[in-house]
Amino acid sequence: MRRLVPLAGAAISLLLAASSASAEVVDCTPIETVPVVITAQGIYCLKHDLATSMTSGTAILVNTNNVTIEMNGFKLGGLGGGTNTTAYGIASYSRQNVTVRNGTVRGFYNNVYMSGGLGQIVEDLRLDGARGNGLFLAGSNLIARNNFITNTGEGAGSSASGIYVDTGYQVSITGNIIGSVSETSTSNGIRVEFAEQSVIDSNEIHGVIGGGTRNGIYIGSGDRNVLRNNIVTTSSGSTGIGAYSSSDACVRNAVTTTFVTPYTGCETSRENDSY
Repeated sequence: MRRLVPLAGAAISLLLAASSASAEVVDCTPIETVPVVITAQGIYCLKHDLATSMTSGTAILVNTNNVTIEMNGFKLGGLGGGTNTTAYGIASYSRQNVTVRNGTVRGFYNNVYMSGGLGQIVEDLRLDGARGNGLFLAGSNLIARNNFITNTGEGAGSSASGIYVDTGYQVSITGNIIGSVSETSTSNGIRVEFAEQSVIDSNEIHGVIGGGTRNGIYIGSGDRNVLRNNIVTTSSGSTGIGAYSSSDACVRNAVTTTFVTPYTGCETSRENDSY
């Protein structure tokens, strides 16, 4: 497996001055092939589309702190691994300050997987065709914003989520659009377990389908989370918004009455709408 060494010295200073996610980052350490392990901090980027047929392991593994992966609008593809793949697209474990932005990841079991870390940001991605979860997060002070997550599920497992947070402290999930989550047992647009003081705001979830339980937004055990300004639609489903942790607040959300239960839980419920 190839290991990357970042640009050093003055080049790093130029990279840190990159002005926006939409502008192409050219002064960076290019990721040319996968699988690859990133072992030194810095800014890394794609200069072209990458693809793999791996069925296990991780295409891009971040194995250090303070790393930005700028995808520059390019694609990391894993569809060659097939429907039963267990491979991950981009992953980090117990790392700090990892950012992934501005590109497409498709066809892995978990397209992006950030577990046990601090200060991660995942933004402006198209996460398509994940067999398990479009985006998996666990840790503290995490941000998932402005991602477009589509066609999730129908892989080796029996449950799937567009975004899955498993144990999160002060997590912000904002401005994401999630469409077509389908699995045999449980399908969730956004699933959050054991979260505290987190905010789920201004997301759109459309088309939670498949068999079994179908939830738009599901919040399990935790404490004092806020769900605000979310829109949840489907042709038929189980629960639109279910917020079961302690002292959850649901404010100004809109859920279609095509769910058997549009709202449940929500110890504080204000200005929510069913239509």
